[in-house]
Amino acid sequence: MVEIIPARSIWARRAFFALPKRLYQDNSYYLAPATWDGRAVLSTKSNPLLRTPHAFLLARTSKKIVARILTGVRANGEGYFSLFDAENFEAAQAVLDAAVAFQRAHGSKQIIGPIPPSILDYGRGILCEGFDLRPSALNVYNPSWYAQALEDCGFERCTTLLSYSVLLSTPKAVRYRAVGQWAADRFDLRVEADLRDPREICRVLRETGADDELICPESPGEYAKGWTLLQRGCPDVRLIAAYAGERPVGYLIVLPDGEERARLATIYVAPDFHNRGATVALLGSLVVALERDGVKALDLSLIDAENADSRRLAERAGGVVTHQYREYRREIEP
Repeated sequence: MVEIIPARSIWARRAFFALPKRLYQDNSYYLAPATWDGRAVLSTKSNPLLRTPHAFLLARTSKKIVARILTGVRANGEGYFSLFDAENFEAAQAVLDAAVAFQRAHGSKQIIGPIPPSILDYGRGILCEGFDLRPSALNVYNPSWYAQALEDCGFERCTTLLSYSVLLSTPKAVRYRAVGQWAADRFDLRVEADLRDPREICRVLRETGADDELICPESPGEYAKGWTLLQRGCPDVRLIAAYAGERPVGYLIVLPDGEERARLATIYVAPDFHNRGATVALLGSLVVALERDGVKALDLSLIDAENADSRRLAERAGGVVTHQYREYRREIEP
C-alpha cells in the first residue's frame, strides 16, 4: 500500500531531494541536481512559488520512499506541479492523485506541469524523446514510462518543447561568425560578448524590457535580485548584449554544461529591433566566444514546437533536435 506523507521534517526534506539520485544512479544520462536545487526551492526568499499555498509530498511503501512531487498554486491562481519522480506506476499515480487532491482543496480549476521548481532551474516538461543522449544542463532526465503514467492519470498533452544541439564545427555554425559581424556592421550594432558589471547587466535587462522567467519569473523588474541569485547558483553564467549606440537592444544568456558544451538558455531582442540584425549579431558573437573557450557544442533549448521563428533560427544555425519534452494539463473536477 502506498502512503502519502508531507515532507515537512528535515529528514523528509532530505529524502525528497535525494530520491532522484537513488532512482537514476545507474543511468549514465542522469545529471545530479545542481547544488542550488534544494536550497533555492526551499527558500521563500528566492522562490516565488513558495509564497503561495504549496506542498512537498512523498509516497512511501514499507518505510521506503518511492515517489515525490511539489504542487502548489501560483499567484495568478493557476495550479502546478514540479519535481515529479517515481519508482513505478503505482507510486506515480499516488503522488499525482495527491497533487490533484491538493489543487481541488484549494479551488484550482486545472493543474499544469511539470514546471521549473525555481528561477535557478530552467528545465521543465517530461522527457519523451531522446533517451539515448544526455540531456543538456538543467534539463530533466526521466524514464520513458513517465509520459504514459501522466496520461493514465488523466493528464493531457498541452505543450511540446524541443532541445536542439549545434556542433560549432559545422559549416552553418561557422558561417555565423561572418554573418554575425556583417549584421553588426550593416545595422551599426555593437556587441559586448562577456558583460561582468552587474549594474550594466541590470541596465541591459531593464532597458530592453526583458520579462524572462530565468531572471524575474514572478516579480517583473527585480533584475538585480534575479541576476544575483542566478550568478550565485551558476557562477559561470554569461550574458552577451547588443547595443545600438548606447541603447541596449538585445541580449542572450548562456549556461555552462561541462567543459565542451554550453546551453543557450534565453535570447531576447527589443520589439523595435526585430529583423534589424540584433539576433544574428548576438549569435555570431556567441559562436566566436564559445570557440575561444574550447566549447564544441551549443544546446538551444527549450523551444516551443509551435514557435516557427525560433525553430527556424535554430535550424539555420545547424541545430538538430536531440530531445523532446512535454508539458501536461489536467482539469480539476469540483
